[in-house]
Amino acid sequence: MSRGFNDTGPNGKHEIRKPVVRSAIAHLYFETIHPFEDGNGRIGRALSEKALSQGVGRPILLSLSRTIAANRNLYYSALQAGQRSNEVTPWITYFVNMVFDAQIQAETQIDFTLKKRNSLIALEIN
Repeated sequence: MSRGFNDTGPNGKHEIRKPVVRSAIAHLYFETIHPFEDGNGRIGRALSEKALSQGVGRPILLSLSRTIAANRNLYYSALQAGQRSNEVTPWITYFVNMVFDAQIQAETQIDFTLKKRNSLIALEIN
């Protein structure tokens, strides 16, 4: 897994140039292998976020865990379909949309935090 993951990264022998596609494939393959008795989901999400970060060249600010948990049944349905077929396009489509939702959630949380901070600063000034 590690060698394949590294080979598909930026400047790798088999680079996947679209970070979200690489992230989706890494997640699907890791969850399909399911190498550990416990913690596969957490590690799979961490691998996905690592692939996204490597692809954009900086840390990402989003939570795949939170977004997946918000619609767990859809996640498991898409994952199961991806694991049972050599055609991974539907899985990638699901995953791209899920990452987009995670970005929106992150942006909303950041906006809320900044507004709260600015309100506190305004209170201190007055």
